Amino acid sequence: MAEPLVSIVLPTHNGSRYLDQAIESICLQTMPAWELIVVNDASTDDTRDKIQAWLARDPRIRWIDHVEKRGLPGALNDGFAIARGKYFTTTSDDNWHDLHALDVLTQALEAQPEIALVYAGYHLVNETGAVIGQQRALPIDLLPGRNVVGACFLFRREVFAELSGFDESLFLVEDYDFWLRASLGHRLKPLAETLYFYRVHAWS
Repeated sequence: MAEPLVSIVLPTHNGSRYLDQAIESICLQTMPAWELIVVNDASTDDTRDKIQAWLARDPRIRWIDHVEKRGLPGALNDGFAIARGKYFTTTSDDNWHDLHALDVLTQALEAQPEIALVYAGYHLVNETGAVIGQQRALPIDLLPGRNVVGACFLFRREVFAELSGFDESLFLVEDYDFWLRASLGHRLKPLAETLYFYRVHAWS
């Protein structure tokens, strides 16, 4: 099998409800040179069964099966530890990508070697998947005050290695910390496109 251009890590803990939609959106991407690493973080629902069904359908999907829960930052680090791609991204078990997302993101990085990370806007959807709003990609100079990178991004694998991955002590803000550290030595760039669907839950 050819080496993937993009590695996507999808961590999940009891995320069976929307998992199929998240994985299917990757499988339908117009840019086919990807690998998806699903990290099952000690789920107790039927997540494992759903992952195994996808493994049988697409050889670009791999998985890690945690016996003990590692938490989100740890699951992300474990996934990227086996990633083979030139570019890295993550996704969530309750969100999904626009069909052209990986194509647009990879083209942006391929065309601009001086940029280490690109990020795009995303649609806000409710629990049924209906669009209820939109978040455009905000200017990077706002990063010190808020997480402008958001949910849809792609970065070079060298950045991950340089920063030694996500800080596992910073649960739920591990991504913001990563962007802040990345911005100290690298250029991050917003894109005009809206390429992702981010689910807003009633309890969030």
